[in-house]
Amino acid sequence: MHPLHPIIVHFPIACFVLSTLANFIGAVLGPDLQIAGINLAAHARLLLWIGVSVSPIAVVLGAVDHVRFRHEWPGANDVVHHAGWMGCALVLYLLSGLLREAGHFMSALVAEATGFVCLIVGGLAASRIVYPHTHRQRRSRRGIAQTSVGMKR
Repeated sequence: MHPLHPIIVHFPIACFVLSTLANFIGAVLGPDLQIAGINLAAHARLLLWIGVSVSPIAVVLGAVDHVRFRHEWPGANDVVHHAGWMGCALVLYLLSGLLREAGHFMSALVAEATGFVCLIVGGLAASRIVYPHTHRQRRSRRGIAQTSVGMKR
């Protein structure tokens, strides 16, 4: 059976990335910026909350996949690093949304930018899980072969 986490995880990530991009454009060009009649700040807010709302589903599916396929993923540290960084990203995006709702735009922007950095680092950790042969790690020298769901001895 195919892992479920990769099916849903791209949706909240896309929401977070687009929200961050829209908020930074709004910070530079003005919070009332309209593009093709669309209020950028309102849509950035919507994207942020959709990402925060859908992320718990991705977290649960990631945990389920980890339990189902852990025997095929010997890189337990990579899974822990990925989960930790993505958890930090989620908390920071949630904090950003709460700060934004309270009217603290600049603090929200800092939290969102920090969350974005955590998202990138967490994505790099995920790449070590999915594509271990592209990372120079000791496990590639121990005869571990790539499979469709991760790695297998």
